[in-house]
Amino acid sequence: GREQSHLSRCNDGKQMTTQVAAGGQPFDRMLSVKEVAEVFSISVREVWRKVDRGDLPRPVKVGRLCRWLGTEIQKVIERLKQQRDGGKGGGQ
Repeated sequence: GREQSHLSRCNDGKQMTTQVAAGGQPFDRMLSVKEVAEVFSISVREVWRKVDRGDLPRPVKVGRLCRWLGTEIQKVIERLKQQRDGGKGGGQ
């Protein structure tokens, strides 16, 4: 297969801004592949590898763009913290 086909499919480089709904509640922040890479200090290519392995959630499509929900990325970070801490949930 073409290894790079998935690398260019959503790499548009556009920045998203946080938007607020009518009730004053923020929408779930949507992150580009570059922003997800920055969160984890990894390359864009490694983001796609982690998606393929199931280590990161699949992005949602917004038209032609791929975006990750900020809350889903936060859950990954929380899971990694729990793994680091030996699975302690703090609820004891």
